[in-house]
Amino acid sequence: MTAQGDPALEGKDFAYSWLRIGVSDLRKSIEWYSNYMGLSLNSEHFDEGYALMKAGVNHQPNNHALVVLETLPDHAYRGKVDGAVRLSYYIQDRNEFYAYHRYLTENGVGTGEIGGYTGGGRIVFHFYDPDGNRMNVSHY
Repeated sequence: MTAQGDPALEGKDFAYSWLRIGVSDLRKSIEWYSNYMGLSLNSEHFDEGYALMKAGVNHQPNNHALVVLETLPDHAYRGKVDGAVRLSYYIQDRNEFYAYHRYLTENGVGTGEIGGYTGGGRIVFHFYDPDGNRMNVSHY
């Protein structure tokens, strides 16, 4: 885990502020993360090998986290990774959860089946970005 101070954040508590994701093609990944995860481009730094994207948090206009798309080195593994540590996202509305799964599947994104307690409890699915980075999505 990497933590970095952000002087713009007030208070003494630890606060989530960004994620780093390794990608093989920065330009294509910016487009993919915009199209399929709703991230918006904050700034691009192609010469330095990264881009900053903003992810909304809890549908609040001034509440966001940064996602750093970082170019992988040439020798890095590229493929699906199902490791113990995975990015997780929560969708509050049950209908939006199902609609998002359908949207990803219909657009050819590598998406797992919906599992869990579909009768009203926690439900989950996962999907992969083009570089094999796994994201989990849940709803309670």
